[in-house]
Amino acid sequence: MAIRIVTSPRGFDLPCIHCGSREGLSVLLGDVQTLSCGSCENEVALDQLKETLNHWQRAVAWLDSAPTYLAQGEHEPQAGAA
Repeated sequence: MAIRIVTSPRGFDLPCIHCGSREGLSVLLGDVQTLSCGSCENEVALDQLKETLNHWQRAVAWLDSAPTYLAQGEHEPQAGAA
């Protein structure tokens, strides 16, 4: 029998990547590579979290650089660009 540990509401305060709920993410001590959402009952694997984070990090990096890019006036569409 696996022991389920429910994260504290003050813990990481992470939304489920499936339903967005910030309530009820828990982890099985026998499988600390997977979180389970108490709201939608989907599982979130550590690899899924890493992939999602990677996508967000790339988006944040682009958004961080956008003001400089736009200030240089290089935001005009190029010929042939869709």
